[in-house]
Amino acid sequence: MTHLVVILTMAIFCLVGPTHAQDAASAFDFFGRHCLMDGPNFIRTGTIAQARGWFPLSADFLMTLAPMENPEAIEGWLVGERQQRTVVAVTRATIGGKAVEACTVAMSGIDSVGFARSFFQRIDAEMVQEERGPRHVHKLYSLIFRGRRELVTLIVPAEPAERSYVVGSVIAETQQEN
Repeated sequence: MTHLVVILTMAIFCLVGPTHAQDAASAFDFFGRHCLMDGPNFIRTGTIAQARGWFPLSADFLMTLAPMENPEAIEGWLVGERQQRTVVAVTRATIGGKAVEACTVAMSGIDSVGFARSFFQRIDAEMVQEERGPRHVHKLYSLIFRGRRELVTLIVPAEPAERSYVVGSVIAETQQEN
């Protein structure tokens, strides 16, 4: 499944023009700003996408980026504000009777090692699981961020080139709006 995610993500990136390398720290900042810092939020992300004119993507493609099976709702966009190709997707699901939301950012043309370094320099996360395949590494972390328990997955190349890709997802219990 994860291999399919990477292949399909790279396929869409090939459709939209040339890649320009982006600073790993600013790539992490983008991931942090849209998924990690305030947790995943389906409505907030959709509002941001609409306001910024992000290009909507098909649900069929986005299902490959969903970090959980059988999401109840999914939306996603190709982001036009960044030089490298970036896809942002949000999902809603029920897991174990609890409503959860997820936010996924897939980026190409970045330094995946630098992205991971930025993650560890700024976030105190505990490794839960690592699966190493011939083409990619799937890492799962648990953390408490701003009083909220989050699961973070990072998918990076097994043998990173100078510029490669990262798929990062955050899954958290849905926050009730007051």
